[in-house]
Amino acid sequence: MELRPDGPRPPLPDLPRYPAVPGYRSLERALRDLRCRHAAELLMPGGSPGRPAPARRAGDEGFLILDGLWLPGPGQTWDRGDAAYCARVRRDWEASGRRGAERAARVVRRLERLAAEQPAGLRRLVLYQLACLLHDRETGPSAEAAGELGVHASEAGPLAAAVAAAGDFPGPGPVREAAEEIHQAWRERRLYAAAALARRLPEESPDQELAALTARLRGAREELAEWAAQARRLHAEGRPYQAMAVWLGICWTAADDPEAGEALRALAAGSGATGAGAEQHAADAPGPVGGAASAAGAGGGEREGGGGALAAAPAGAGRRGGGEPVTGEVLGAGGVRLAWPGADAAEQWLVLRYAPAAPEQAVEALVARRGEDAVDSTAPLGRRVCYAVLPLRDGCPAGPARGSGPVAVAPGAHLLRGRAVPGGVRLTWRPLPGTREVRAVRSGGPADAPPVPVPCDLGELTDGPLPPGEYRYTVRCGYPDHTGGTVWSAGRQITVRALDWPEPVSGLTVRPPDESGRVTVFWPPPRRGQARLVRWHGWAAEPGRDVSAAVGRLPGGGTLAGLAPQPADGPEVPDGGGGVRLLLPSGAAARLTVITELSGRAVAGDSAVVEKPGHPEDLTVRRGGDGRHAEIGFRWPEPALMVVVRWQSEDGAAGERILPRSRYRAGPRTRIPVGHGACRVTVAPVGRPDASVVVGGPATVELPRTPRAVYLLRWWLPGVAARVIAGLRRLRGAGGGRPAP
Repeated sequence: MELRPDGPRPPLPDLPRYPAVPGYRSLERALRDLRCRHAAELLMPGGSPGRPAPARRAGDEGFLILDGLWLPGPGQTWDRGDAAYCARVRRDWEASGRRGAERAARVVRRLERLAAEQPAGLRRLVLYQLACLLHDRETGPSAEAAGELGVHASEAGPLAAAVAAAGDFPGPGPVREAAEEIHQAWRERRLYAAAALARRLPEESPDQELAALTARLRGAREELAEWAAQARRLHAEGRPYQAMAVWLGICWTAADDPEAGEALRALAAGSGATGAGAEQHAADAPGPVGGAASAAGAGGGEREGGGGALAAAPAGAGRRGGGEPVTGEVLGAGGVRLAWPGADAAEQWLVLRYAPAAPEQAVEALVARRGEDAVDSTAPLGRRVCYAVLPLRDGCPAGPARGSGPVAVAPGAHLLRGRAVPGGVRLTWRPLPGTREVRAVRSGGPADAPPVPVPCDLGELTDGPLPPGEYRYTVRCGYPDHTGGTVWSAGRQITVRALDWPEPVSGLTVRPPDESGRVTVFWPPPRRGQARLVRWHGWAAEPGRDVSAAVGRLPGGGTLAGLAPQPADGPEVPDGGGGVRLLLPSGAAARLTVITELSGRAVAGDSAVVEKPGHPEDLTVRRGGDGRHAEIGFRWPEPALMVVVRWQSEDGAAGERILPRSRYRAGPRTRIPVGHGACRVTVAPVGRPDASVVVGGPATVELPRTPRAVYLLRWWLPGVAARVIAGLRRLRGAGGGRPAP
């Protein structure tokens, strides 16, 4: 719903001299069968079932056309006549069930396509039809006549004045017929027919679009003349393959070119008929016939769905050239599979590949042999290519050429697969090395939702959360072309059903052991499904992961075997949740995971690791010779990987040291600086880094202080020995050396 913009009215526009609508004649007949004088009558609210004409002030009826097509909406608003408006009108016709509704919906669909392809095309069409109706009146154009045609009262007079002022507007006859048919001829690549129609039109037209079209026709004719001269020169130089490729390109550009058809028939019938043609074949062919380019046996591969076939062959190459069109399929793994009627008529076929705009640069794609798949595995990704196939006899053409239309070599998503995952669906495919971008669109579902883009990577997407139901996904792959743009593949579709999954549990809590050594584990209830605690073996499952298959393979059926479980109660167990008290055996470690199950599906929730390493036994601490260090020894507490040694002396010496198992077993006993005072030494196992609770106590030894007498003796004896040794050295030095015998 839009408000028509206010402001001064622009000058009267120039009236279009041609509708610029493909198939205008058939559209006009379809409107006449529906008793509509012009297209706007079919789009007016009164003409659309289920949408009553809005109540408006007297004199305010009708549609606006001079500065855009605007149709009356509810109240005093206006609806822009664009593709979205046509889609609403079409849906109203389709749902009405009225007689003739199906025919009306088909006509509105054509108008919808026109508005989507040309934003101003619908307004141009209606303005052209109104100008024709007013111009053809016996009494001439008038405001009253424009009002009778449905034009708003504020624009009826200016429109009639514009028609009256257009003295060169074509009336019924050859000029108008040519203007209405030229666009269709141009779209069908009938350049010669379009040029003949253009000769009926005035040389200078005030319609800028018509003038641009006739200029493009002149440019195309000049380019075709250059191509034809090049083809004749190549043929005169004894290069029939290149000449045939150029003529094929001319046939594709101008489907009704008679010279190209005759030249193709002459080349196919005459090349290679003489010995000279066979002798020159090695120089004529773009590549060695029968050489390494023969990739006919490289068949196989996934077919590209959704319009992967090549376009119809050029009319000249098929009809006038005497051959049937070449068709093919873009393979999902890359390459193009080619096929054509009568492939068994010759032992070998030469397949040429060329760009639509450069047929003179054709290259040999492969030589196909009878009974083998013709697959061009070297087709460049992201390029538009054409194909021409020629039957060979003794290495030379032996029949009419057959051509294809251009095809974009853009394979779709290869090996596209989909499956349900918790909360949604997951799609995977194998992207080709040249893939630049991938786009995915989701539609369907319980509410049959319209298409919605879904973010994705180059090779996968995960879509969620989604309610249960069937969803359709369309995946398109984009490849870079030679201009830097992107060429998109035809969309490949897949349908995946999203399921109702249980909710993973978050909030698993583990309390430290009580007096009996049991730990308490409790968890909240899930909103969907039944939760239970299992002993998980292996790496921890990520919360929310689908573990339906893994649960059935858990040792013990996913129970808490070996942990002596007991039901837990008390305020820490939430309402509706669960709780259990566990007693781990010495030297054990257990990973506890809450899984939620619903309808045979299970998802993982939070996890926790509870470990009960062994107790360090036979702990001994012995002071060293200096009395300030001590050596410790104990039996290692399996299966701990590390222990922590802590000491605290009464004279202030304290510390902590992490001791790995490998170092303890390989090296000498561990020494710690304890000082001379009394010291407490503690050895405790270190739990795993991911352990939530470590059950197990440390081993402690009280090391008494060093006795004072021993301490003094150990201090005095080294000093006495040092003084005796120093005196002996002095005596030896005073004797002047060794005494005489």
